[in-house]
Amino acid sequence: MSPVVDIAISDGLSIREWRPDDAASLAKYANNRKIWRNLRDRFPHPYTIDDARGWVGADVGKTPVVELASSHRAKSRDGTQTSRTTWR
Repeated sequence: MSPVVDIAISDGLSIREWRPDDAASLAKYANNRKIWRNLRDRFPHPYTIDDARGWVGADVGKTPVVELASSHRAKSRDGTQTSRTTWR
């Protein structure tokens, strides 16, 4: 089993392995017409939760780890944590 990849870039920002729970965030941010217009040959639009689950599922547990997610955690004014994960 390979070691877990989780590299802190700055406070709240890291580059890490994909996790199954990243699919919801990926679907939310990838379902964007501007992204699709730049990647339309292989990128679906609308981008659904099933698309995200397929993308993330193809990477989870893969050895060696060659595709990473960027994860950003920010604290809002009311103190809650939010997270955004982008793709490889």
